[in-house]
Order: sequence, then C-alpha cells, then structure tokens
Amino acid sequence: TVTTTGVFTDKNVAAGKTVNLSSSYGGVDKDNYAITDQATTSANITAKPITVSGIAANNKTYDRAITAGIDVSGAVGWIVGDDVTVATTGLFSDKNVGSGKTVTLTSSYGGVDKNNYTITDQGSTTAAITEKSITISGITAGDKVYNRLTNVNVNVSGAIGWITGDDVTVSTTGVFTDKNVDIAKTVNLTSSYGGLDKDNYTITDQTNTTASISRKSLDVIGLSSADKIYDGNVNAPIFVTATL
Repeated sequence: TVTTTGVFTDKNVAAGKTVNLSSSYGGVDKDNYAITDQATTSANITAKPITVSGIAANNKTYDRAITAGIDVSGAVGWIVGDDVTVATTGLFSDKNVGSGKTVTLTSSYGGVDKNNYTITDQGSTTAAITEKSITISGITAGDKVYNRLTNVNVNVSGAIGWITGDDVTVSTTGVFTDKNVDIAKTVNLTSSYGGLDKDNYTITDQTNTTASISRKSLDVIGLSSADKIYDGNVNAPIFVTATL
C-alpha cells in the first residue's frame, strides 16, 4: 500500500505544474521490496472564480458632476491574505439630488495574486447627493422718480449663486421701505425660483438691495392776477385756481 502527499512548487495558477511527492508504504509484503519513490507528478491549478463586493460610494453635496468618490477599503472576495488590490471609479446615474442613487462602478485589479482569480466585478452600489447651500446675490433695483408708490423695478439678469450652466431662474419683486425721495434707499426683495436644477439647491434669498427715488419735477400753472384800483404800491392780488 502507498500513502502519498503532494505539494505544488508554488500556489499560483498554471497548467502542468510540478507536484513533489512524499510517500510511505505499508502491507505485509512491503519489506520484500527496496522501493524508490516516485518523486513528482504534474497537475493544474486553475483560477478561482470570485465576485468582488464591499466597494462603497461616498455621499456628496451637489456639484453638477456625476462622479462619485469611491471607498475600496471594504472590498472582499479573494482569499484572506492574498495580495489583490482594487482601483475603482464610480458614476452616479445622473447629477441630481437624491438618496439611494445608483452608482455604476468600473474596477481594475492589481497585486501579485490577481491572476489566481477569475474576477466578476461589483457592478454598482448606492449613495446620496444632497442639496448644495447657496446664497443669491447680484439682484438690483432701478432708480425712479417719486410717484407716491413704493414699488420698484427689479433686474435679475445679474443674479448669481448657483453653479454656472445650471438651469435656475429667479423671479423677484421689490418694495422701497417708504415712498419718499432719498438716495440709496433700501429695497426689500421677495424672490421665487424655477428651472430644472432649482431642487438641487437649498437657497438663501438675497433679501434687499438699494436704489434711489428722485424728486418729481412740478410745473405750477393756473395762477391769475386780478385787476385793482390804483393804491400807490405794486402788490397784485393773485388767484390760485389750479396747480400741476
């Protein structure tokens, strides 16, 4: 009888690899023989199929890009102790704010043991994109001539705060603090927002701006002078019938 153990020359995948044999013998007739061991044979080590998991994507604040930060520190699948490294990039399905959004992963592998595996990638994970906090500025109000009203024309063409290229619109009304003439008067603003990208932001309004109310030109007409009897002075009686 023969009892034999075998050891490959190394652990790595290859065909026709040498296996070193160590044998011992038993049976009632073994001592009738001077036995020379079979020293070697050959066999294959094939790649182990594995599926990688444990790759995570980081949550992020909206930045108009679909790229995701990836954390591979928890990646698993290969035999513990083997030298396999993972480099992974991730893309959100779209740029918009949301929770539990799909992140598609693209991975490459390194390490001295990577060729010992047939690797199925982790195809995706999930992460959140949260709203970007912004403060609106750049809204202006136009000067006006006194008209007894506090309303004012507002110009939103210079409004800024969101990421360039995003579709955010601003609709704003403005009211002077009072109707009276002055320079650099406070105008209180009330704004609402639209556009495809508005929900990607937490928006702090621009609350005020300044503008001036100038004096209204007034021409007085309708005054008349009455005839009088000579009284030795130049005073003339005046009748005020209208003012404009």
